Amino acid sequence: MYQKTKYILIILTVVSQISAIISIFFDIILAIFLAIIYAISLIILIGLFISERRQEKKEEISYDDLDY
Repeated sequence: MYQKTKYILIILTVVSQISAIISIFFDIILAIFLAIIYAISLIILIGLFISERRQEKKEEISYDDLDY
């Protein structure tokens, strides 16, 4: 589930950032709206990466307890 969500958020982040930069020259209100979408999607994406990394760390710790 996280993989599809991450890919969608990465695409949304890139598209909204590029669109915001381009729309600055045409419509400032649209540029602000796109920048807000960019910021929200970036925050959610970073949160997903952090939670995934914490989950991986917990799995690594459980593997460290094994005796070979």
